[in-house]
Amino acid sequence: MRKLEKLQTFIILLAVGTGLLLGQIEVVKIYAEYLIVPALAAMLYGLFLSVPLKDLTDAFKNKRFALGSLAVNFIWTPVLAWLLGYFLL
Repeated sequence: MRKLEKLQTFIILLAVGTGLLLGQIEVVKIYAEYLIVPALAAMLYGLFLSVPLKDLTDAFKNKRFALGSLAVNFIWTPVLAWLLGYFLL
């Protein structure tokens, strides 16, 4: 396992902390609502790919894989979670 993959969790925590600190700046607060969803989608897409970080650019180039991953992570999983919550809670 490469060093970057070992540090992936800490990189995500650092990104969250940086976002929280930047959110305290007034100018950033104005544009934050437009940046949160794309930044979160990109972060989650990379996290849920189950592809080593060094091959991430190749994963974006493979259209079939990218669309399948997006469908599973952002359509199927939320629908399944909502259904389970609706019926079980």
